[in-house]
Amino acid sequence: MVTAISEEMVLPSQAPPAIGAELRVTLCPGEIESASFVVRSPTAAARVLPRVTDLQGSGGVLPAAAVDLKIVETWYQSTTAWRDWRQKEGDPVLIPELLVNDPEMVRVDHAAKENLLRLSGPVGSRYVRSRELADPKLRLTPTVTEFPIRDAESLLPVDLPAGAFQQFWVTVEAPSGIAPGLYRGEVRIEGQGGRVTPLPMVVEILPFELAPPDMTYSLYYRGKLDPDNATVSSEWKSERQLRAELVDMLRHGIGDPTMYQPWPKPTDGPSTRARKLRLVEQVLRLRQELGLAGRPLFFLGRLTGSGDQPRVLQRLGGDVREIRALANLFGAAPLFLYGTDEAKGERLTAQRAAWQRVRSEGAGIFAAGYSKHARPMGELTDVLILHGKPLAEEAAAQHAHGNRILSYSNPQSGPEDPVLYRRNYGIALWQAGFDGAMLYAYQDSRGSIWNDFDHETWRDLVLTYPTTAGPVGTLAFEGLREAVDDVRYLRTLEGHVLRAGTPSRAVEKAQDFLETLRRDEDFDPADARRRMIRHLRALQ
Repeated sequence: MVTAISEEMVLPSQAPPAIGAELRVTLCPGEIESASFVVRSPTAAARVLPRVTDLQGSGGVLPAAAVDLKIVETWYQSTTAWRDWRQKEGDPVLIPELLVNDPEMVRVDHAAKENLLRLSGPVGSRYVRSRELADPKLRLTPTVTEFPIRDAESLLPVDLPAGAFQQFWVTVEAPSGIAPGLYRGEVRIEGQGGRVTPLPMVVEILPFELAPPDMTYSLYYRGKLDPDNATVSSEWKSERQLRAELVDMLRHGIGDPTMYQPWPKPTDGPSTRARKLRLVEQVLRLRQELGLAGRPLFFLGRLTGSGDQPRVLQRLGGDVREIRALANLFGAAPLFLYGTDEAKGERLTAQRAAWQRVRSEGAGIFAAGYSKHARPMGELTDVLILHGKPLAEEAAAQHAHGNRILSYSNPQSGPEDPVLYRRNYGIALWQAGFDGAMLYAYQDSRGSIWNDFDHETWRDLVLTYPTTAGPVGTLAFEGLREAVDDVRYLRTLEGHVLRAGTPSRAVEKAQDFLETLRRDEDFDPADARRRMIRHLRALQ
């Protein structure tokens, strides 16, 4: 077993630091938790396939179906990979990132330091070099027909070169209501010829339920429904793609993804307007079906703009009323419209009349901005998405107006290091008094989303990669889920301390821990999680 959410990369040529000879996972009922292990064969081994057995415990059985296995795929990315989302000249570097079922979906040409992507068509498969996908127009294309890349539906065998280290990712989902205790089984690592190597697996179900995160966790989700023109990009999606990506976000603790579905423009003809409205309704209905009813709707399909002419404001007010009516019809509330992105100075204050009109129609304002935003526009900014490090003084300034503040660009998506996301978007937000996070972005194609080298300034900003069927996950997104769960453990511990009757030594120790953690700028999130669990056990 190796540490799953780690700053240290597991690469084929480097022995990772092992932390145990058995695979251990600790989680609460209803929680999803990750673990990882590495397989190495001294000689070349063909068709290696791990399989999980049912896990037996005193409280019953945790079925093998509750455990998902993926291959951690290493591939070549920009020289700034792992830590930055900006481009820089330099050699490509080998990075562990993708979580896949099919090891042949991506091949690596080590001599050329390039990736080859398998496209599966009706007459067979072929490979293309990812760096050949360099057309700037690829932000909006190719279509699912032109670029039929997809993963397998279940884990397939992988061939291991002699002496190479292959990392596997384990995701355990504990059913709600499962009895606490230890559940034991094994991962049976099968090789060609029937040889089986067992890896003992222990899942501990903790004796308490996790509280909700009590924070807004959102992503800028650029995906927009267009069944007739679906692409393999961050933009236009089929209903199948859209559904799979929304489900993926919800499973990672993202309860409030934004909605970019375009709202009709004044210049649209009747048929275009009718089609746009129909697609907006379809997306709202899908979100309702997936459990987003009663959640805020952060809408970017119609921006507030900054015009103050009566005609412009009247049209804005009419659109807000119509969007609100649709949102309410499908259970989405409250409604927020987006202002000018990252505006400063006059670009910021020029929006005052428009924002006032939006708020007079019963909707709110959300916008990305910078430090000191609260001085000129704080009373109108219902949700500020603060660029950069979360600052307690900025949270206090926004809260003084009765508004909320979320964290953004700390980092943007793109870096692969999962600890960046776990640390900066979990306990650090609690320390600064923030109300959550809205990261940019779930996916943003800077050129082709499957080519990390085709934009002069930016790498692709991704937490997952699109395919024709659904997303391919990444280590980074797993780190973000851990951030959400760290906050859930914090809220659970705070709740236990608050509900404690008579003061006790266990309560005092938990209070001391929380006060120390609040001030600790160098905290280790994994260690903080372990200590929270110890205090929760003591308070049972």
